[in-house]
Amino acid sequence: MAKKRTVLVVEDDAYLVSFYKRIESLLSGKVSIKIVDNATDGIKELEKNTYDALILDLIMPEIDGYAVLEFLQKNNKSDAIHIAVLTNLDTEEDRAKTSKLGSNAYYVKSDLSNSLLQSILLGKV
Repeated sequence: MAKKRTVLVVEDDAYLVSFYKRIESLLSGKVSIKIVDNATDGIKELEKNTYDALILDLIMPEIDGYAVLEFLQKNNKSDAIHIAVLTNLDTEEDRAKTSKLGSNAYYVKSDLSNSLLQSILLGKV
């Protein structure tokens, strides 16, 4: 049996969290998702566990997703994990900043579909 792809999701939107959980059940056996609802817990999770991929929101209370990207870069972990930013921000400045901080992909939430999310989770995009 193939190894499950492990994905950390850092997302504070309750609707999207439920969406991730539904997708995980559809992809059972292929992906294991850990969801945290803030950047602080995301950093703690990345300090103690290894993931194949990270799906990261940028706009969150307390500290934002950029802090997670900065943590990964500072600790030389950016290259070891596929980072997909999924946010409401849709500016070239944000795209460039996340890319400079090590993200591999950038998606705007309004463009999100079931098939796109499955592709992201499975590492196909």
